[in-house]
Amino acid sequence: MAGVANIGRSRDWSGSTFNQSNWYAFGRFAWDPQASSADVAREWAAMTFGPDPAIVAPITKMMAGSREAVVDYMTPLGLAHLMATAHHYGPGPWISDLKRPEWNPYYYHRADKDGIGVERGPGGTNATSQYAPALARVLADPATTPDAMLLWFHRVPWTYRLKSGKPLWQAMVADYDRGVAYVDDMRRTWATLRPAIDAERFAKTAAFLDIQQREARWWRDASLAYWMSVNGLSLPPVPRHPHTISLGIRRKPSLMRRAIRDALPPREEDPPNEESYTDACPLDGHGSRLHHHHFSRASRSARDRRAQWQLRRD
Repeated sequence: MAGVANIGRSRDWSGSTFNQSNWYAFGRFAWDPQASSADVAREWAAMTFGPDPAIVAPITKMMAGSREAVVDYMTPLGLAHLMATAHHYGPGPWISDLKRPEWNPYYYHRADKDGIGVERGPGGTNATSQYAPALARVLADPATTPDAMLLWFHRVPWTYRLKSGKPLWQAMVADYDRGVAYVDDMRRTWATLRPAIDAERFAKTAAFLDIQQREARWWRDASLAYWMSVNGLSLPPVPRHPHTISLGIRRKPSLMRRAIRDALPPREEDPPNEESYTDACPLDGHGSRLHHHHFSRASRSARDRRAQWQLRRD
């Protein structure tokens, strides 16, 4: 049994009211690994904000899908390690010039016009053979690999049909949108709870949700701008499309830089807790898997500040 937690100088230890649920959940699952994550979330919400079902129900719902929302707008369909250099904060799937191959986000997706993903099945690194035989057989074939893990285990063309019947590119864009939409919904839900939550904790969580909303759009828009510059595809038509990035991006570096620049979040003052930026709702709805997305503003390197300034300047 192992746990990872960041304790700072904050009065609430974690820097965010909702991140305290990580501590509670860790203890509860250590005591009872078969406990329901929904029950644990309800317990924590009731003890933290009061037992009123009108408060507990919406908070539990916010928490239930918060982890998958982050996965959707950062690393959909099994993508991984797409963060910018020197911190694990913003997107950087285009980075490919670091000293060691495995430090580069490109190493983990290898996207080009023909496809995306790393082949870890028998036709590639054969990493799937390290799993138990029954699971190895499932993961060895893209047709049986769960869509949520597809691009970690396999390289497929952008036109590859997922189990949903959607082409890969269409499904990927939909995942990015779904993640952003969930954050938008969390923000709206929290706003309805203002009369029931004390002013200090309401304002603190509202500030973090505002930050997360901007950053979710940053991840989606900058990532899609890059994928479009690689695959040459346009955004697929959807009923309600929120994207603001240019549909004309192809392989023109100046256009890609401009799209990424426009996707950068605006400069802003630090949130109420100056120690960290933290996603507001870390508890997922699928068991004991927890997400803790933490960024210390001090950790942003001078190199990245210069890079972002240059993008804005261009």
